[in-house]
Amino acid sequence: MSEYPQDRLYAGELHMWGNGEWFERNRKLDTPGDRVRVGFTTFFIGQIPDSGLRVELPEVGSYVDFGDCFGRVVWSQEGDADSDEEWEDGDAAPGEAWSDFCAPVEAKVVAVNTELANTPELIVRDPYGEGWLFEMEIHDHKPKSDFNWDADGYAEFIAQADD
Repeated sequence: MSEYPQDRLYAGELHMWGNGEWFERNRKLDTPGDRVRVGFTTFFIGQIPDSGLRVELPEVGSYVDFGDCFGRVVWSQEGDADSDEEWEDGDAAPGEAWSDFCAPVEAKVVAVNTELANTPELIVRDPYGEGWLFEMEIHDHKPKSDFNWDADGYAEFIAQADD
């Protein structure tokens, strides 16, 4: 049994989860109108420090193509000397690093978690609940999607990446 919740699908290399009513129906985002709530996995959250955390979310009403980068997680690098990740410096303020996140599915952004503006640490404290990022609505019968791993498959993917 996986450490990841079984009631959602996972986007492997994006380290995001998605769930919604469609999951109970057929575990596929394949019907126009399907909505998917999206958040980060604990694997992703474990790779970033939680100091100086902030989340830049997409705008409600925006359409995104599969793979478009449209949001960002920013954190303080102070005290992160043990990290072996190399992050871009681009627009980061001195002492900050970030990771852009990309659209795991082609859809329209219909909601964002406004609580993250005041309490960004929710993505660390409760990544599968109150720390969700945004919701998207599918507009195509065959949307492009990275949500193709169940919890056990995602756990296996992570285990292989750690080897």
